[in-house]
Amino acid sequence: FYMRGLTYRRTVVPVARERLLKSIFYVGFLGTLDTVLRRSGQLLSTILPKALAQLLPSKMVGFLLRLCLLHLPWALWAYRGPLSEKGSTRDDRGWSDAVTRSALWRRMARCFGTRIVLSEEWRQLSEEQRRRWFDRHYVIAMHPHGLLPLGAILNGLTWAGGGLKGITASGAELPEPENGGTLLHQRWFRHMKLRAAVASGACGLFPGFYEMFTTLGAFECTKPFI
Repeated sequence: FYMRGLTYRRTVVPVARERLLKSIFYVGFLGTLDTVLRRSGQLLSTILPKALAQLLPSKMVGFLLRLCLLHLPWALWAYRGPLSEKGSTRDDRGWSDAVTRSALWRRMARCFGTRIVLSEEWRQLSEEQRRRWFDRHYVIAMHPHGLLPLGAILNGLTWAGGGLKGITASGAELPEPENGGTLLHQRWFRHMKLRAAVASGACGLFPGFYEMFTTLGAFECTKPFI
């Protein structure tokens, strides 16, 4: 619970303490991985035939391989990413419009057959009522969601679903507002700049998850940051 970073806390954790705790976590995590790799090598040397066991690297070579392929890359990633000021998850500074438009998301959307549409309730509103909703600001809750909510990511945070426009779930087409924006979902909600407030956990601690969530505009869901 304590390594969830800033989430669910009454007061904001000081930046120095946050980085210290993350550093301690990374040291422990890498130490565990290093031990698993070493023990695995020792186990292989005992169960493999002698001819194959001789092909395994020596202890010194194994140490250098782990240092060069595990410890140094991870340390460099952490230093330039979650432990840096530029890579902080306290706001959406890592957001990238280019990443939201990546072809990778569209390929994934084709695999899962996902798209985003309006609910049918919009058809029951008059044009004047719809205009009042176009320019409002929203907080959208999603729970439960899991660690990797692909539907929400593809449809909500990327262009894979095409962005919100005047098409309902039944396929009915509604007139879109005038002067729509060029960013995601702004064809319908003209001033929307959608970001995701997430519990830190793996979202901000591990390679891959960190890059994905920060470039899609995720930040800590602590009240002062929201």
